[in-house]
Amino acid sequence: MRITRLVARLGLTAVAIAAAVTPAAAGTFGGTNGPIVFVSYRHLGQPDIWKTDQNGSPAVALTADSSQNLYPAINADSSKVAFSSDRDNGTMQIYTMDINGGSQTNVSNNACDEIEPSWSPTGAKLVVVSKCSGKSQLVVMNANGTGRVVVSDNSTVNDEQPAWSPDANLIAFSSDRTGKRQIFVMSSSGTNVTDLSNNSSSDSKPNWKPDGSAIAFQTDRLGLAQIWVMNANGSSQAALLTPGPTGKSDTNPAWSPDGTKVAFSRTMQPNSREVDTEVVNVTNGTLADVTNNPAVDDQPDWGPVIGSPVVPEAAIAVTLPVAGLALTSVGLIVARRRAPRVRPAG
Repeated sequence: MRITRLVARLGLTAVAIAAAVTPAAAGTFGGTNGPIVFVSYRHLGQPDIWKTDQNGSPAVALTADSSQNLYPAINADSSKVAFSSDRDNGTMQIYTMDINGGSQTNVSNNACDEIEPSWSPTGAKLVVVSKCSGKSQLVVMNANGTGRVVVSDNSTVNDEQPAWSPDANLIAFSSDRTGKRQIFVMSSSGTNVTDLSNNSSSDSKPNWKPDGSAIAFQTDRLGLAQIWVMNANGSSQAALLTPGPTGKSDTNPAWSPDGTKVAFSRTMQPNSREVDTEVVNVTNGTLADVTNNPAVDDQPDWGPVIGSPVVPEAAIAVTLPVAGLALTSVGLIVARRRAPRVRPAG
């Protein structure tokens, strides 16, 4: 669209993000860039789950009904998508489906709202947000909904937006437990909770880089929402994109499987109802509008090529700011692919 084509003239710049990538190792959640799933309101104004790719291929609807279908998450081999829907009893439940939209199944079957699923690297488990206690708590369960364990059992705070680390040892999440919403990390069993972003602004929507070395997140610390990146231990926090004078809002980051790009939601103008899913190359700042639609296209998640092997290898230890707690991240193959619809950022 014309607004999107003007990005290069609106002062948008990219901050270079240093990325130490372990070569020649396939990693969970890593690999060659594959499908991007997202929420779109383009069909009858209802939120449904759609699928495209980094080249902006024609989007395909994976759900199409009158319910609220939100928070899509692709598993590590892009065979399944987890999402939240209120289609059964009016409460948001966790569903899974095949990558092409088949076999849609309610796996939470609960009387309370459960949202924001995130897959474990092997696809055997999900961590979700459950509101059964009246507050938002994180629950780990098997992918079929059995074996539920509350891993953030705190009745006075809201823990939300979980993201499982590529080596399965850690879960990043946002929480209001210190007042302002911040990015925290804990072990996958719920111990050693650590405030990573640790500032006076509101930080949310953490998303792990596939090699485990960094976390992208959303923040309002400079006013409008922006995408920032920090190291896995919370250090070197910096803006990935610095918005120009038009005041566009950037939210919902999702790393590409090869670790070279980030998909995100962009509100095209202040107070606009148009939200597009865009992709930025973190090394050179080029942008691609992959949905390019006047409707709201939001909440992207990015998976590897369908059928990619799930093979964790090449562990790298990154010490977190808690005694005795370390991140074991996973290496990946960096497969650079040219996206023909990119444009320079400045």
